[in-house]
Amino acid sequence: PDIALVFASSEIDAKSLNDELDSRLDFDYAGASTAGEITSEGPKTGSLAALIIDRNDIDFTVSTKDRMHENPSEKGKELAEACIDSLEEHENRGLLLITPGITQTDDNIEFKVLKGITSAVPSDMPISGGSAGDDVNLRQTYQFANGELMKDGSIAVGISTDHGITSVQEHGKDEVVATGVVTESDGKEIIRVGEKSAAEFYADAIGEDISELKSLYDLPLGEKIKQGAVFLKNYLMRKDPIMIGKIFRYSLDHSIAEELGPGQEIISQPIYITRRNGIVVSKKMEETQVIKILKGERESIITAGEEAASRADDPLFGVFADCATRRLLLEEEERKEEVDEIAEIMGQDFIGWYAMGEIGQNDNMICTFMNQTVSGMI
Repeated sequence: PDIALVFASSEIDAKSLNDELDSRLDFDYAGASTAGEITSEGPKTGSLAALIIDRNDIDFTVSTKDRMHENPSEKGKELAEACIDSLEEHENRGLLLITPGITQTDDNIEFKVLKGITSAVPSDMPISGGSAGDDVNLRQTYQFANGELMKDGSIAVGISTDHGITSVQEHGKDEVVATGVVTESDGKEIIRVGEKSAAEFYADAIGEDISELKSLYDLPLGEKIKQGAVFLKNYLMRKDPIMIGKIFRYSLDHSIAEELGPGQEIISQPIYITRRNGIVVSKKMEETQVIKILKGERESIITAGEEAASRADDPLFGVFADCATRRLLLEEEERKEEVDEIAEIMGQDFIGWYAMGEIGQNDNMICTFMNQTVSGMI
């Protein structure tokens, strides 16, 4: 074989897995810990999944960079350059990316990593991928490739072929229920939208009371205590912890989206409401930024994966990053329906993982890191 793409539950010991792969495989492999695994058999957790590719008409190369938090933009650029420089010359080339993912104490650096990557990549090169996960514990993610095990690493798998390469991304939300301008923000906290607090703006848009959105998400008591301890510790250390509020439960059907241009948005995950009725989201939000509340019917959200897969003709294989939020907030039957519909198009030759953020391109080849989407390379 040419390469194995391997995705593993964080319940599986990462060092033992990497050692076993390194000792048994005499070809390239790359992968990460996940928030869930996807194959044609359906969505799973607590499992190990692999797609092994053997093609004489496709060339692969694997590049890695560790300690991404130290200089994410520069290391992203170096990662892309190393991968592209080692690719064979064919008609089409693409990059499949795996990035570190987030924990309760780490800033989300994927936007900076992607900025560095795209600065080194031709504008028409397909890019796709997502971040590692850890079953949504937000404690520690892992990335591994060719004997190297990383906790803060990124991997680029370069693909070179005369076949077509398509990067796809869909989220299934198409109704704008509110539009506003951020008039006050603080890092990843949107404080005010227009004349309203961010929480009031969101609550009015979806027809709910702020009090219903403000409390902690329905976690077991022990997990709520852990979250409270993490919040207090990091608050005292002036770090930016991630709490999961009840607003999270509404976020899949009513997303916050940053407007890039007509018909172009970056979906951002609303995470919790602060004491001053601000909303903490998954990326830094600048003042004067136009944001929308996007609504999606459940059926269109479920079929986002099918819509993404259907954009490629005669697929040989595909690799998909599906959002961990989708895994948590869709019912079991809905998750299975989503994967079954992807399998109708792809057959058995695809793999995926539930990620803490997805990387993909829209029709204009603008590459973004988003939440609540299905991104894929086919």
